[in-house]
Parts: sequence; structure tokens; C-alpha cells
Amino acid sequence: MVEVKSTVQHGGTMTNTTQAPPIFMLAQRVGLTVREIADIFQALPEKPSAQDWARVSDSLVASAEARVADLRRDLDALQAVTTKCTTRVVR
Repeated sequence: MVEVKSTVQHGGTMTNTTQAPPIFMLAQRVGLTVREIADIFQALPEKPSAQDWARVSDSLVASAEARVADLRRDLDALQAVTTKCTTRVVR
């Protein structure tokens, strides 16, 4: 897993923590594999600029939109098939 080390302040105490960056977690929720996410991070320069992160964001948004479109087509196809069914399940 991709991790970042950061210092977090809790009250008056500073604590070192290791966690996955938020963008990594969002990429997983979009449905990207760990390998795809690692490739995105490996393509970034050592010190990414705001433009670099904007490109990552644009890529994630495009991937998410493509996946949503695929799911919508699948749901539409499922609905078309189920509306043709004459057998009704009673619960």
C-alpha cells in the first residue's frame, strides 16, 4: 500500500502517523486496482506540483465517469431483461 508519513496534532501532542493519502483511498473507491494506483503515483515527479496533482485528479475523474457509464449501461441492460420476464417472484 502507498503510505505517507505525517505529523498530526492531537490537542497539544504531536504524533507521527503512517497512512494512505486521501487520493489513494478515493482512487480505490473509484474502483482502481492497487497496481493502477501505484502506476499513477510512480508517474509523479519526486515533488509533485499542483499541476501534477490536477492531472491525477483529471485522470481519476475520467476513470470514475467511464466506470459509471459502464455500470449505467449494465443496469439499463439488466432492467430491459427483467422487464421482459413474465414470472414474478413473491416475497
